[in-house]
Amino acid sequence: MKDADRKNAGVHVLDPLLAIRAAAAVVAAVAAAGAGAAPTGLAVWDAALVAVPVAIAVWFAPAGPWWLVTGVGVAVTVVNDHWWAAVLGAAGAVLGGAARTVAAREPGRRWVVMAGAALVACGAAHAGAAGPFGLTAAIGVTGVGALGMAGIASTSRRARRTLVRVVGVVAAVAAVATLAALAGGLAARPALAEGERLARQGLRAAQRGEMEQAAADLRAAAAAFADVSGQTSGPLMLPARLVPVVAQHRHAIGQLAADAETALTAAAAALDGLDLAALTNGAGSIDLAAVQALAAPFRDLSVAIDDLHDAVDGTRNPWLVAPLQARLRTTGAEIAARATEVGRAERIVAAAPSLLGGDGTRVYFVAFITPAERRGLGGFMGNWAELTIDNGAMSMTAFGQDEDLNRGGTDPEGRRLTGPEDFLRNYGQFGFVEADGTTWRAPWKNVTMPPDLPMVGEVIAELYPQSGGRPIDGVIVLDTTAIAELMRLTGPVRVDGLDRPLTADNAEEFLLRDQYLIENPVRTDLLDTIASAVVNDLLGSAIPEPPRVARILGPLVPDRHLMLWSTHPDEAALFAELGADGSLAQLIGDGDLAVAVNNAAGNKIDAYLDVNVDVHEGGATITLRNTAPATGLPFYVIGNLVDLPEGTNRTRLTLYTRQPLATAEQDGARLPVSAGRELDLHATTAVIDLAAGESTTIEITWATP
Repeated sequence: MKDADRKNAGVHVLDPLLAIRAAAAVVAAVAAAGAGAAPTGLAVWDAALVAVPVAIAVWFAPAGPWWLVTGVGVAVTVVNDHWWAAVLGAAGAVLGGAARTVAAREPGRRWVVMAGAALVACGAAHAGAAGPFGLTAAIGVTGVGALGMAGIASTSRRARRTLVRVVGVVAAVAAVATLAALAGGLAARPALAEGERLARQGLRAAQRGEMEQAAADLRAAAAAFADVSGQTSGPLMLPARLVPVVAQHRHAIGQLAADAETALTAAAAALDGLDLAALTNGAGSIDLAAVQALAAPFRDLSVAIDDLHDAVDGTRNPWLVAPLQARLRTTGAEIAARATEVGRAERIVAAAPSLLGGDGTRVYFVAFITPAERRGLGGFMGNWAELTIDNGAMSMTAFGQDEDLNRGGTDPEGRRLTGPEDFLRNYGQFGFVEADGTTWRAPWKNVTMPPDLPMVGEVIAELYPQSGGRPIDGVIVLDTTAIAELMRLTGPVRVDGLDRPLTADNAEEFLLRDQYLIENPVRTDLLDTIASAVVNDLLGSAIPEPPRVARILGPLVPDRHLMLWSTHPDEAALFAELGADGSLAQLIGDGDLAVAVNNAAGNKIDAYLDVNVDVHEGGATITLRNTAPATGLPFYVIGNLVDLPEGTNRTRLTLYTRQPLATAEQDGARLPVSAGRELDLHATTAVIDLAAGESTTIEITWATP
């Protein structure tokens, strides 16, 4: 019996091409479902959402044009981040093109188109959701949809009508679910915004040291997020779990709210244990037991903030719309900053007992420097103090001028300095290494020439015991800006002969310029009197709470007005982490140039020296301007020890670069320089003379690597 006769007789014959199409559709659907695409986050439902469209596309693709398979394959290949998916897309594109050569032969053309469509669809499914708003996924979905629609459009009217009905029903259901989700989202939005606001507010209050207020804000934020979590899991939101993209937003917001509630509740509980008011223990003393009691709450707070950051970071999802992704990035960055601060605070609390003499008496050398006479570290050290801390009790056990140290010790003429090597090589000529191996009679005048406190600290640690002092555990450097800011903690200082008290607002200008206008026959720098008064006032009363101290002194650290160094490596590493170590590495940062200025004329004229640095591609421009007058100020301000006209500024300018210089010019002419190495950087030094009111421009270019 012939096939036509069998058909007429009611006997159905399986078309081999239909069997192949069915098999190809099933295989492609299974392979695509295994890609792990998660448009809703429900594993089984997501597999079906991927598998069914792929199966439809492969089934109907043979009826569509070959060039569409090639076009979709090329698009999938270009946008794909996964090499295997790109290979599938490319192979499908090649097969689509190959179908053209067999267009006259049926069913061969259909087989080739179908195979190409199967490969392209699998490549699209494995493309992931990279790019803004899941660009690769969007291209994949569009491409697979186009393959199926084109094939269906070439089939019977009945098939097209059926497709329209199915698509209409699916779209209607999705629209209803989306509208319900939108309604639920709008209902939850006020609580979400309030929770975020309160969380930010609480974290900032904690940063300011307002622990009680911070805890209250974080608890209120946790309650707001609990409300959001309840609304996102309510009945209005349940249908949204089945709608791609909408489901991802519902899940992201709900998960974030739940995790934030847990983390913020834990953070508030940790803040309850931070009793910072208990730290002070009488005049100039800190209660070390109270400090140690902070360790556990800070550890709990650190864990809670880390969990909050993980909650926000874990919510990021390429399926989310760009505005929400941007909001999450911003929030995550702010929480990460708070997490870093809390982590540092935790490490400070852990180190504090040792720093404060809990493991034995600590002795710190305090250097008071003035930028009126510049040195590489920031200024000339005219005054110093010795700070002793024993089990939290602080006292100033010595105070003096640099000349006291120059003359101090049992053998001032026999002091020797053995290192650091870079210091001896670059600065030994300035009084630190004489022919017989001893130092010059006044080495303390130039001890702050290097722009690196760890180097200076080692020198001070070796010289101080030879100059009448005790072995030290570290060095603290304060300039005139820092001394002025300390007055916000101690109050004003009165100076004999001055008709007004010095305050935090006027002390710096007075120390840099105004003090030299006062008739002073003894010619002692009033930094001596003011620094001593400020330190005595600070240690003679209850130590302010750490958050207040941090608010006042913290901003001084980035600009090197306050620097810290320790002889203990772990503590030195902590100071470096805080950016307070005053190192040359901290000065140059991630840049290509650091500039150090050393006064080379023995005067106090540098308060009138402006230095501007502009680093650009290929080099840098350094502009120096001397605004000092030629007359009208005392000789020790505008005069000099090198026989230059009054008002002249002589500067030893050192440029630290990561690569050597190719050229160095001053006002268009070659600049004589000396080149060397210091702390793994290239150090190029020039001596610049500027008359009163004169300026100069130095242009440098980097050598080609």
